[in-house]
Amino acid sequence: MVFSIWGRFSNKDKDKIILIKTWVEKLAMLKEDDVVSVSEINCLEDNCPKVETVITIFFESGNKKVYKIQKPIEDIILDDVFENILSIGAVSSEGDSCC
Repeated sequence: MVFSIWGRFSNKDKDKIILIKTWVEKLAMLKEDDVVSVSEINCLEDNCPKVETVITIFFESGNKKVYKIQKPIEDIILDDVFENILSIGAVSSEGDSCC
């Protein structure tokens, strides 16, 4: 069992988080010093699902991009990550749209 300040994750969740981070790093063509964070949060608003996954890319430059997928971590597939990153635009290490 893996613990964080937000709660605990099973080893299965930990493996999925690592996989999601790897997908993001490759799809966004990140540099070595860019950092990817994957968090699962509970949404309390009426118009959103109970759980969503937030993916944040922190670029070496100090910029960041935030992506939200309206699914729990365990349900995310590569297509979810791919579509989400494309919908906002391809990213560069400067944190700006590149294309």
